[in-house]
Amino acid sequence: NCGDAAKVESMISALEDNSFEGGNENLIPNTASYNKLIEALAKSDEKDAPEKAEATLRKMQSLRERGDVDVEPNILSFNLVLACHARDGNTHHAEAIVNHIEKLHVHTGFEHIRPNKETYNVLIDAWVKSGDASGADNAQSILVKMKELRNQGYNSAAPDLETYSSIVNAYKNSKKDLPSYLTNEFEMLKNGE
Repeated sequence: NCGDAAKVESMISALEDNSFEGGNENLIPNTASYNKLIEALAKSDEKDAPEKAEATLRKMQSLRERGDVDVEPNILSFNLVLACHARDGNTHHAEAIVNHIEKLHVHTGFEHIRPNKETYNVLIDAWVKSGDASGADNAQSILVKMKELRNQGYNSAAPDLETYSSIVNAYKNSKKDLPSYLTNEFEMLKNGE
């Protein structure tokens, strides 16, 4: 709801004012504070929530670039912004964010901004919510990427039950039959195999 995002935004603003005035150092906004704001925006029904979330992320990046070591976007920051776009089925922005995260990870080598299964699950969910006829194909391509990453030893991107549930929904929404191998993989995962 809009009220929660507005409350968190107001609290962050007060903390920022405090920090600019040389107030209590324990009350300076940090990564967790800004992530709470982005999370509240992701859960809100504000139409401009995705834009506000992206602006908050840019602010975090700017603060970090200016030397604020307490404010550094992490994968949660990006995943929450991604969730804002996915909520509305905005696949164009969602894909762009994931591409940005992947490039950022390659460029910096920072593990704390490496895409994980939550990143890809949110992207798959965007395709599910988009209602796009190619949603199932795009979701399946993301699943293939997740499996490749797992096979390369990056288990944090390994598909899970949520991944397969979303894939099933993507196929339902696309009015396509789920390939049998996906059904088998889903059943194996559900049974803990």
